[in-house]
Amino acid sequence: LAAKGQPISLAFNMEMPIALWSSEPSSLTVSWPSPRSNSGALRVATARWDIDDAVGEAVELRVFDKYSAKHHVNLWAQYKNPGQLHEALFFATPDIDSDRERQHHILVRGTSLAHAGTPKGLSPSQFKGRWVRLHCPPFKIFKQTRTLDPIAADLQEVPIVLSNIENAWTDRFSLNYQSGQRFTQCLLSLLEKRRAGD
Repeated sequence: LAAKGQPISLAFNMEMPIALWSSEPSSLTVSWPSPRSNSGALRVATARWDIDDAVGEAVELRVFDKYSAKHHVNLWAQYKNPGQLHEALFFATPDIDSDRERQHHILVRGTSLAHAGTPKGLSPSQFKGRWVRLHCPPFKIFKQTRTLDPIAADLQEVPIVLSNIENAWTDRFSLNYQSGQRFTQCLLSLLEKRRAGD
């Protein structure tokens, strides 16, 4: 996966394991069939990670079978990538016991796209710094209303939509909040330049 100028967020559940991604972070809270839920479905994602699209970033996800995550990390560390990507090594995601043997493992490696001459591999500490644990409820999919009145349908959906918007703007880790902050900084910078006569 790669992004530059267009946000992409990834979601993980390392117990299943499963990974999904989208340019709309709220869709990552989609529910998934589960025997642990009375309704038959739970939010599948337990954590979210956002690609740094401002400078550009590329990541590779790979599923490995059996043994432990550490076993596969050490095994693949022996094989260097060709060219200038030899620093991009696989690592395990946070919140898992890398020594524990599992049926499947998801490992990650990546590189920044900002270093045109010398690509810089994504480190586990950089990845962990943007690892966000999810506690929100599953994303609500609006059901088709049976009424023929579109205004009545809109009025029924408005409170849920407004609630989702409010949650996004109060979450400092949400892309909406970060995009708003960045947009405001750009506007202020342009106004300052204009006042200075640049």
